[in-house]
Amino acid sequence: MPPCETLPAVFSSRWKRRLLGLVVLFLIPCALFSQESPDIMVLLKGPYQEQGLPFLPRDISLHFRGEYLYRETRISIFYLQRSLAAESDWQDGGCAFETGLLYNPRLGKIMYLPFRNGESIVALVPEKADLDMCAVLSSFQRRFLYFLNTSRQWILPPFPGVVEISGSQAP
Repeated sequence: MPPCETLPAVFSSRWKRRLLGLVVLFLIPCALFSQESPDIMVLLKGPYQEQGLPFLPRDISLHFRGEYLYRETRISIFYLQRSLAAESDWQDGGCAFETGLLYNPRLGKIMYLPFRNGESIVALVPEKADLDMCAVLSSFQRRFLYFLNTSRQWILPPFPGVVEISGSQAP
């Protein structure tokens, strides 16, 4: 082919590549934005040590607390190195795994999750919050347990800074 005949073919393929590049450049960000963002809970404050649980009037035990933000709702999560099962009249929490539930008119919903070796995780959430607390507790426990098992020694328990909330599976 003479050079003057190949020139239009080169330009044509270059323009096709450029056009394809522009299309890809615009389609990739659109595909990324159309995907759902991860459902996460973020640690706002803590962990810090406290004495006395706000939902048990005569309690003076030490525990650790973290304040989280999840879907514009503040959730307090407590880690206790003891069980709470016998200390109150817990209702069934309604999860696929063992949980307890209390309602406190002043504080909201209190969900209890027995943890390893007699320890406990408790979540305090406003009563009007429409959250899947089973998924929150399950996801928090998995992440928290990971950090507990990988941390050699800790002064304060390793509350995770970010917890990705997945469906309510057994912890």
